[in-house]
Amino acid sequence: MFFKILSTVKTFIETATIYFWKLVSDVVGFSGEILWDFTKPNGTPRKVLNVDKIKSLGWKPKISLREGIKSTYQWYLKNYGK
Repeated sequence: MFFKILSTVKTFIETATIYFWKLVSDVVGFSGEILWDFTKPNGTPRKVLNVDKIKSLGWKPKISLREGIKSTYQWYLKNYGK
């Protein structure tokens, strides 16, 4: 469930998938190796939500992607963690 939430959050900011998952690994303390198979597609080439409308209404993010991942992870641990 945590990774489903993060994948949804990721759509608000266009970020390279490799960078995104390395950032998640750092936040959650994963020190293992992330293996990428570049011979296979990873889904949609670009996963970007158009936020022009909400920005035109004056909205802007209050926290960084890293802080959002961190707070989501802390919430996840509190509600579903060990």
